[in-house]
Amino acid sequence: MKKLLAVLLFIWGSFISADDEDFSYTYLDLSIVQAENTGYDATLSLGLPFSLYLRGSIEGIDTEIENAIFEKSSSIISLGTHVSIADLLKNVTKNGFKFNFARFMDFYAELGTDNWELENIDGVYEEGTDAYIQGGIRIGDSDGWELSIYLENRSLAEVEINKDNGKAEYTLSDDVNNTLGIKFINNFHENMSMNINLDNDDIVGSTASIGIRFRL
Repeated sequence: MKKLLAVLLFIWGSFISADDEDFSYTYLDLSIVQAENTGYDATLSLGLPFSLYLRGSIEGIDTEIENAIFEKSSSIISLGTHVSIADLLKNVTKNGFKFNFARFMDFYAELGTDNWELENIDGVYEEGTDAYIQGGIRIGDSDGWELSIYLENRSLAEVEINKDNGKAEYTLSDDVNNTLGIKFINNFHENMSMNINLDNDDIVGSTASIGIRFRL
């Protein structure tokens, strides 16, 4: 706990002296994931005009579900938006003084789909598509240390055939899977970063990953 507090204090100190630069939303992440066994995660994000970005990721891990080990693969595609606290508070004034806030914090949100497959050694196979939502904050220095805290939500998308017109109708299941995550990013080079990620998932459980980010 003391070591974690020391790391957080160090990162917070770097936030205070952060350069006034926007966070990058165009990058490639390549990570090794530790769950039941070692897996992988690859994420590509592309920054778009009007504070939008498009993100796609693929992941492959082994996970224990109902006392059985499954190979899980998933692919996520989502559209996101972000805003800096500096833009939200740029017009704040008090007693005739105007405050200029540094760009040390971003709020972001994404909406998309998660296509997944599960298979175990006995040949039991399942697949599905989830509605995917992620929201979080990025804090820190785009040229130093960053901290990202986020919450992911997945709701199973079910397809039903309307008996009256024969058309497919999409509904969301009442079953929801939540993932709470935290990511530490060290931007040690102009175009490269090291990432450490910790997730806690309702179904998969706790996972940890380490990887490299290439800022494009």
